[in-house]
Amino acid sequence: MKVSIVVPAYNEEQHIKKFIEETVRVMDRLGFNYEIVIVDDGSIDGTREEAQLATRNSHVRVVGYDRNIGKGYALKYGFKYTSGDVIAFIDGDSEISSKQIMQYIKAVERGDLLIASKWHPESCTEIPIIRRFLSHGFHLLVNLSTRLRVSDTQSGMKVFKRRVLDKILPKLVFTQFAFDVELLTVANLYGYKIVELPVSIQMRGNIELKKLFKMLFTMLIELIGIVYRLRISKKYLKQ
Repeated sequence: MKVSIVVPAYNEEQHIKKFIEETVRVMDRLGFNYEIVIVDDGSIDGTREEAQLATRNSHVRVVGYDRNIGKGYALKYGFKYTSGDVIAFIDGDSEISSKQIMQYIKAVERGDLLIASKWHPESCTEIPIIRRFLSHGFHLLVNLSTRLRVSDTQSGMKVFKRRVLDKILPKLVFTQFAFDVELLTVANLYGYKIVELPVSIQMRGNIELKKLFKMLFTMLIELIGIVYRLRISKKYLKQ
């Protein structure tokens, strides 16, 4: 089995090199054939240069583009460069340690998608109170509007069987904060088995209010678009 790890990164100059080195150590210990694809999502700092310092390892590849588009686009872009039977998406912000990927890969036969959940009974989380409140509120909106029965769509680690992404990624249109919701909604629509696993996550402080409200507004607009395509136009089934 070959494992491909896709890591979207935007302005992660301070963390990305350490994150790559840790991920390489983890995968070397597991003994799998693997590749790590770092996607620079139009960073304006030294993210790409720091990531390229780790490319002396033959398992690591750095790709990217000059304009920030969004995590969803970065993941779809990175997927084009993978060849693994199992695909892992992990955020490059180091809030989730790549050491945890071992239990997800080992559990891949339990489902078609394995997703990290902050609210799993066995999870260990450090989350600022405002982000905890907003996470629960967004989760409620997602459940009511899409009937997606998972406890957490947004945590930054997900593992897939390749055939799942081959099927659903071409159907996805949103590139920013609601990408995870769209991905899981379409996977659920097509009957793929989604399994939630515990995660240890440490979120680094609160987001400034202006950026937070902009993010929430974008997520709501994209969520409305997802519901329209799911319930009204039925486009996810037509494509």
